[in-house]
Amino acid sequence: MAQEQRLRPGLAALNRQNEALESVCKAEEVRLTRAKAVLEESRRNVQEAEAALAATPPEVERAAQRLSYAQMQTEAARRMIHPHLEWNIFGLAAYQVAIGLLAFGLGYCLWDGSAATWPYSWLGIDPASPEGQGLQLIGYALCWGILGGVCKGIMGMYQPLRDRTFDPAYTTWYLLRPPLSGLLAMAVYLLVTGGLWMLGTTAALTNRHAVCGLAFLVGFGTRRVVVTLDRLVEVVFVAERREGGERARPPAGPEEG
Repeated sequence: MAQEQRLRPGLAALNRQNEALESVCKAEEVRLTRAKAVLEESRRNVQEAEAALAATPPEVERAAQRLSYAQMQTEAARRMIHPHLEWNIFGLAAYQVAIGLLAFGLGYCLWDGSAATWPYSWLGIDPASPEGQGLQLIGYALCWGILGGVCKGIMGMYQPLRDRTFDPAYTTWYLLRPPLSGLLAMAVYLLVTGGLWMLGTTAALTNRHAVCGLAFLVGFGTRRVVVTLDRLVEVVFVAERREGGERARPPAGPEEG
């Protein structure tokens, strides 16, 4: 009896949670059903507009009216399917701008010798030593790689925002691209200076301007750099291929087909 009394509250709470989730599912189903009906109406208006333009003579005013109706219906359906789409895009853009400003601030501190003493004091490294100068160049690669990824990410948001075609499935990609671009730029810098990847002359990368420019390019063209690194891995290590000899490729980002 005592065990039964302990189980009943848990079962009752679980039933309440299930009922709440079922009501949410029903509401979502109703909302998506309405959106589907609106899209079907928009499609019929598009077909009527096309038929009006194909008539002899073309019924331009009727086609323009149907096109206007279809645009309003498509926008209404989009808002039903993704009610907070604009806020999601603006939030991601604000996040990328904040990450870019943070990277720029850190890069400025490294660039200005008087403001760049705190990283070395934490690590116990003399900024004037070869280790300190090497750490400074790695910091440049990180910061400007992030800036390149931020620039590409913000540019990639423009067309989906303009065309109302933003896919929320790429939210994680937009969140992770700036830090991944910075890490990738650091890796490319180490590979080039270490001699594993020939890219011009290694001596040129002792110039901080060259390091910043290379890192920005790496962050801006992340996917192409990953493809090149994949080929480099095949040269250095044993390549694993799919059946038929096809090499696996990294997934494309939202702005990269």
